[in-house]
Amino acid sequence: MQHLKLVKAWDTLNKPTSDLDDLLGAADDILANPTASPEQQKRAAETIVGKSTKPLMVLKAQNKLKTIKVGFAFAPVVVDPDSQKYEIMATPSDPGFAAYAWNFEIGNFWYWFGRFWKEIPKADRLQILKAMVDTDGNLLPAYHDLNTKNVNGLGIPRQDELRTLLKQMMGKGFTPWKIKAEKEAVETKDLLPKIDALGTQYHSVGFRGDARDPDTLKAHDEGEFRPKVKSPFQVTKYNMEAKWNPFSEDTIRNTMYFREGQADNDLFTVVSIAKEFATATKFPLINGAPPELKIYPKGAKVVMYDPVGKTQSTVEVTATQCYLYMVITGTGFDTEEKQKSKFPEIGVGLVTADKFLAYMTVTRIHYGETGDDGHTAYVSDYEYFRANKRKLLYEQNPDSDARTKFNDYVTNTYFHKFFEYNPLKKKKLISIEKCQYIEGTFINIYNRALKARG
Repeated sequence: MQHLKLVKAWDTLNKPTSDLDDLLGAADDILANPTASPEQQKRAAETIVGKSTKPLMVLKAQNKLKTIKVGFAFAPVVVDPDSQKYEIMATPSDPGFAAYAWNFEIGNFWYWFGRFWKEIPKADRLQILKAMVDTDGNLLPAYHDLNTKNVNGLGIPRQDELRTLLKQMMGKGFTPWKIKAEKEAVETKDLLPKIDALGTQYHSVGFRGDARDPDTLKAHDEGEFRPKVKSPFQVTKYNMEAKWNPFSEDTIRNTMYFREGQADNDLFTVVSIAKEFATATKFPLINGAPPELKIYPKGAKVVMYDPVGKTQSTVEVTATQCYLYMVITGTGFDTEEKQKSKFPEIGVGLVTADKFLAYMTVTRIHYGETGDDGHTAYVSDYEYFRANKRKLLYEQNPDSDARTKFNDYVTNTYFHKFFEYNPLKKKKLISIEKCQYIEGTFINIYNRALKARG
């Protein structure tokens, strides 16, 4: 039956009088036919790429073209981890997950496969591919059942097999922090900047950017910064209790990991805290933004300078609003120490509600579409958490003078101040022409500072 279908489709593909819909339908049938030769599949895929106006159909054909090679010496491309720099987790449009993009869904098997895959050293990838695809790069029949969005209903033996595969991948690209660090977790106060505005009591604080306001944070995680694996809200969203998911195991769920591929804290088991306020304003990322992030396309008009082209232009850019939290941390690990490309942050297991000092409302004017493209951040407002939650800041017997000093520190350092985060320096901000989320008076003051800076 499959052979007869192939003969008919191949005849239609080669018939000069076939209309476009029939032609594309035949090409699609050939790609789906297991009896088609590599040459037939190549011809069909090229036809779709050249003539189809449907993005998903073209994407599938492009992926097929990458895999039409005989023998594992060509390393069939199920996933192409080198197609872009990964600074966020997989998203449905991520071209690095092309071969199964149409199966992708947040928290499903392919999401976790992609997440572990991109951390694996290249030398270990072929072994995984051989377990999943044939020599033409097609998924083996045992993995066809994963084309459905949800595999939680599979039998326990099959889920155990999938968990074993994912654990194998995880073991190649994730290192427990207690092994990664030369010594056990240290007191993070020795790693963070100190506030000297409180008399003889010196306390270190860190910063974390988040799209969620305190009320939303309280609704999600009882007002704490928890790793995703310890957050009921995130556990459900990312399917972490499913039997096929490695995080369903207690040992893995209770371990803090370092991602080797990205040289960064694991986003599911570690809470990252920035050492610097300006660095913290990078998060939440504008690319792959969480649903809570307030995004305003063309929310600001700015004058930018392009150092490469040596041109200056007035452009409308995206603005976002988020929250920066000032917190005291306990024990943790120095992430920056283990990175070749240094990023000033630490990793901790949890930040409890009593360690929250203040939060600031921040407007960001973005220079591009990713976090590394840079932005200017402005603090429009701030609020303290309850005084009894700030006792760690003060002397053993806190007094009004200590509180006044801390208030003066926050006001003078952050309130109505601008902070630039621009690591790549692809563009230079010359001036802010307009942003309805920032008062004009403060824009004018900052523009004068930019002009003086040159």
